[in-house]
Amino acid sequence: MALSLDFILSLGTILTVFSGFSVALSGQNGCADVRDAYQDKGFSTNEVPDFAVSGDHLRICQQSFTCCTADMEEKLSQTSTKDFKDIVFAKSSSSREYFIRRAERFDNFFKELIDRGQLDLRYMFTETYGSLYQQNSEFFDELFENFRRYYHGRDLDLAETMEDFFTELLRRMFVLLNPNYEYTDAFWECVAEHTAELKPFGDVPQKLTLHVKRAFIVARTFVQGLSVGRDVISQVSEVTPSAECQKSLMRMSYCPHCRGLPDTKPCYNLCLNTLKGCLAEQAELDAAWNNYIDAILALVDRLEGPVNIEFVMEPIDIRISEAIMNMQENAITVTTKVFTGCGKPRLKSRLTRRDADTEEATLPAGNVTAGAEDGASTEGAPVGEHEAATGREAAGERPPEGQREAAAGRGADQRAPSTRRQRQRGRDPGRGQGRGRDQDRGPHRTTPADNVPTMEKLVKDVRSNLRETKGFWTLLPYMFCDDVAADVAVENMCWNGHSKGSYTHPPVGNGIANQVDNPEVPMETAPPNFLINKHITSLRTITSRLNGAFNGEDVEWVDTEPYSSGSGSGSGSGDGIEGGNEVGVIGANEVDFTEVEDPIYRPTRKPNSAPSLCVGYATRWLLSVCATTVFAFRLLW
Repeated sequence: MALSLDFILSLGTILTVFSGFSVALSGQNGCADVRDAYQDKGFSTNEVPDFAVSGDHLRICQQSFTCCTADMEEKLSQTSTKDFKDIVFAKSSSSREYFIRRAERFDNFFKELIDRGQLDLRYMFTETYGSLYQQNSEFFDELFENFRRYYHGRDLDLAETMEDFFTELLRRMFVLLNPNYEYTDAFWECVAEHTAELKPFGDVPQKLTLHVKRAFIVARTFVQGLSVGRDVISQVSEVTPSAECQKSLMRMSYCPHCRGLPDTKPCYNLCLNTLKGCLAEQAELDAAWNNYIDAILALVDRLEGPVNIEFVMEPIDIRISEAIMNMQENAITVTTKVFTGCGKPRLKSRLTRRDADTEEATLPAGNVTAGAEDGASTEGAPVGEHEAATGREAAGERPPEGQREAAAGRGADQRAPSTRRQRQRGRDPGRGQGRGRDQDRGPHRTTPADNVPTMEKLVKDVRSNLRETKGFWTLLPYMFCDDVAADVAVENMCWNGHSKGSYTHPPVGNGIANQVDNPEVPMETAPPNFLINKHITSLRTITSRLNGAFNGEDVEWVDTEPYSSGSGSGSGSGDGIEGGNEVGVIGANEVDFTEVEDPIYRPTRKPNSAPSLCVGYATRWLLSVCATTVFAFRLLW
């Protein structure tokens, strides 16, 4: 029996030696093939033995006859780790770059819409209202500054912002139309309390407020959503494998070299099990990521609907002008109701009115009023063209006598036709939807450059590309193995982790829980991955915000991570959308930029500052369309 056992042991030794020699001679040149492959990795061929040697020194690969020294095994192990990190990063690069560029592209596009809306209003109001607008331009500029503050993350209620804007606009217009009274703070408080029932601007404030608020909620939340996705995919794609993962990667990738089989690729299922074990934590993101993609795709639909910020910002100058026209038409009715409900203020003294003749007429924010003509008394007289005219004359804008007489016979009935034409222009579906507006643009209107993508193009692109990223984190092992593993057709001639042959283990499931059955990457007892858990929380938070914005709810600002996409990230080139250049304000050579306070702005970079008004008047083109709008301001100019 003992003899028999000794015989078996001797036979095993002979077979092992024979196996080792088979490895050494597999290429008919000893370790020559291994030497060439090792050199291709950038290492010295002097380290490679000429023939297979005993593998007792190996720590990861099988300790049989081998073409690897201990130093070679260590270097190849480090190489396998580097290859893994590089391939995962490369496989993530397309999605990563897409999120980087789209977050910046939409961010620039939305900011440019605000800038262009402000410039359009300045051009139109300068042409239409002249010096009266210029003297009050900071009031209108403040509205757009508040739009920027909200978009950049300031804690603003846009409904209150719009209410304050129209309340102040009412105050300034009321004083202009009724310049001969001394107004008190109590009077203005009473007016503010009754503004909703007075409706001096018609239904423009209510509609515009609703559209502005919802449009900015959708736009800001959408860009934040892209920014969160960008941060997640940028940080998680930089993988540091665990110690057990590094050993498994070496066994899969370079232990064939040590066995004299440098050209033998790993079996596909061996690769899958190795990668699923190494990327188990990343796979935990998948459920939160897929919910996030569904939510942001749903919000994309809102970017094409009635709360599209492009639809709201492009005609905002027309909408505000329409509100002014409504106030102009209803001036007598509004004034009567105000004086009835809040009391008629005391008339200014003649001395005060005479002194006011030397001052510029403005749309005052408080008790500053324009003086009436010297010696004129308007007590008990209806508010209308006379008081508006006296306010202008106090500013030195005295029209010729013939114009004044012609204006005296002009009534509301004569104003109505032109006013209706202007309103029809303001309700033009082309203008309201940001399309077909070129025919309404005069030379003074800002126009997007030809290579600037429209909202329609941006939305079409983002809808198709974002959908493709669903399941990204569980598909990553498959994308990896498609490049490095053997084809399924040669499953019996691939590296199975021990030798050249078939791999019999089935692929395991995704995520940490399924790695208990993984034969390639042993489970390690370790605390939860802080980075992964943080991003899961971020994805769940922004998903909730995206769903809230979709449903029209107020959405809080999400303070995303600071991010820099590196040099050239702002160029926008090579991103697959027509109009790759960075969006900017048209006519920038005429725009003076000022600094914008921006304490917590995050999406891609510090935002462009607000543009200031272009000096120099445009042509009189707009007056042919908006002539009657100026009734209260330039009727006798």
